[in-house]
Amino acid sequence: RLVDYHTHIAGLGNGTNGAFVNPKMRTWRHPLHKIKFRIYLSAGAVNDVERSDAQIVERLTRLIKNVEGHGRHRLLAFDKNYRRDGTTNLAKTEFYVPNDYVFDLAAEHPNLFEPVISVSPYRQQALTELERGARRGARMVKWLPNAMGIDPADELCDPFCGVLWIMA
Repeated sequence: RLVDYHTHIAGLGNGTNGAFVNPKMRTWRHPLHKIKFRIYLSAGAVNDVERSDAQIVERLTRLIKNVEGHGRHRLLAFDKNYRRDGTTNLAKTEFYVPNDYVFDLAAEHPNLFEPVISVSPYRQQALTELERGARRGARMVKWLPNAMGIDPADELCDPFCGVLWIMA
């Protein structure tokens, strides 16, 4: 039986995890984004925005524990959108989930989560971050090129992909 256990986590950064969502998600000036944001909060069983990060984790762990034979879910980090010059493009970053946050959650719930890092090949120190994640036990890397602003055919991705190949 093949089962896809890739699992998203999010946060508003009201803890110390460094996660955030783009401010446009939280304002009615961008109604589509605001509605999407409210749907995400509802799915995470958030009823207190000041405690949202903890409530999202509580909801996720509760759901997984209720699945018989749940296995370990691949908990996905999600890097920021970066320009080719390595600078962060926060205007195009919908949300951010730091690698350290998924490692922390995997350490707190080792029977539920396995960390999956996310490293944009455009970010400064991308190879260092990739190697750091591998040393900490990450075995997978999450990319969503359209959301992260990555062109996989870009020659700037070649060194990153070369390191991935060596590490595989």
